[in-house]
Amino acid sequence: MSDTSADTGAGSSVVPEEVPPSNSEPPSNSETTSSETTPAPSADAPSSEIDQQLDKLKVDDGTTEGGTATGDVPEPSAGANQLVENKEDTIEKIVEDGMYNSATTFEELNLSPELLQGLYNEMKFKAPSRIQAETLPMILEKPYRNLIAQAHNGSGKTTCFTLGMLSRVDVNTKAPQALCLCPTRELVVQNTQVLEKMGKHTGITYCSTATEATTTRRDRIVDQIVIGTIGTVMKWLEKKILDVRSMRVVVFDEADTMLAEDGFYHQSLRIMKSIKTQVQILLFSATFNENVKKLIKLNIPKAAQVLVKKENLTLDAVKNYCVADGWKCTAITGELDPLVRDRVIEEFRNGLTRILIATDVLSRGFDLSTVRLVVNFDMPTKRGSNEPDFDTYMHRIHRAGRFGNKGCSFNLVCGQGDSNILRSIEQYYDSQIRHVQYDDDDAFELAVEEAGLKSI
Repeated sequence: MSDTSADTGAGSSVVPEEVPPSNSEPPSNSETTSSETTPAPSADAPSSEIDQQLDKLKVDDGTTEGGTATGDVPEPSAGANQLVENKEDTIEKIVEDGMYNSATTFEELNLSPELLQGLYNEMKFKAPSRIQAETLPMILEKPYRNLIAQAHNGSGKTTCFTLGMLSRVDVNTKAPQALCLCPTRELVVQNTQVLEKMGKHTGITYCSTATEATTTRRDRIVDQIVIGTIGTVMKWLEKKILDVRSMRVVVFDEADTMLAEDGFYHQSLRIMKSIKTQVQILLFSATFNENVKKLIKLNIPKAAQVLVKKENLTLDAVKNYCVADGWKCTAITGELDPLVRDRVIEEFRNGLTRILIATDVLSRGFDLSTVRLVVNFDMPTKRGSNEPDFDTYMHRIHRAGRFGNKGCSFNLVCGQGDSNILRSIEQYYDSQIRHVQYDDDDAFELAVEEAGLKSI
């Protein structure tokens, strides 16, 4: 089994030495000549009987964050009954006390007519996304709970906490009541733009740290919502420009950075301690590593938790790219009905489809002698963290080269995080993985040849 990393950015790349066998599986060590695989059928080949069922899982490409973009603004009572996210998105929800039902329409959230107008007319939303459907009832309904929400980029997190802030503001109180803390000025600008559109009809006032006029201000803030970087907000607190006595909601956007010990943890803690009133704390991020989780548990106990897993959205997007490029392929996840999963695998086994896209549901126990190539679209990590999952990595690549046949695996490496995981895997298995540049066809062919294969 040969193991190769394809670097999708600048830098070098790899054709490796033999990857050692996993502890749980015998190595594929007998050498046989590998024959060339036949090319994939064209896009106009007969459709798979599974495709129609899988197509139901596709995400609308015309969506905006938080809802489906639509040319016609629906009546407030005509919210769509279906969520805009992939129906296979897995939701994990932990609430220690109380029951919260998800919301399929914005009307179920008892939002003001002004906020509904902002959602439908200004944001052009049609229905809540998965993360919104699960978190908004927790944010908006009494008792107001602290919340930790993790979901991938583009899932609608900004809408969640923006609605939370706008809904909690008393328009008759001319003082800061909601605070959104961000790690960068760019994120402040982005969040302010969303707030401006969504709250257009509410009469709620806001200020941000994104302009020079606000960063150098000396007068006390009377705006009801404040969005800013943590450094400027700290200065405002020290100079008593920002009065937090009326504060109701505090949001940490990109909370993994805001609460990391090597990030803004100590400043964030000082701000939280400066607020003496009972406030609702909302933490939103695409990732939370174990250290950040420990710090959150220590400082924000009994917070509700919602996790929307990304893997199935990624899977469906990869399938769509392959189909658009003329390849006949199917996809499989643990969420599919077992009978449908069996038929998908049988189609792949019989050669009706040449490419099978799968989550880790197939990383163990899937044995097919004709599989020559495994591509890791992303690097395997332990659940809920960025730590490499060595066992899953080994199980994945051992799907190729079974029963004494030759096999090859490629890892798509994008960004420093993936590079760090790959280095950890090399060190763990004491095996060098050669890098190849993503646009170097000759290097790819050489990698395949050095794996003992004539072609893929």
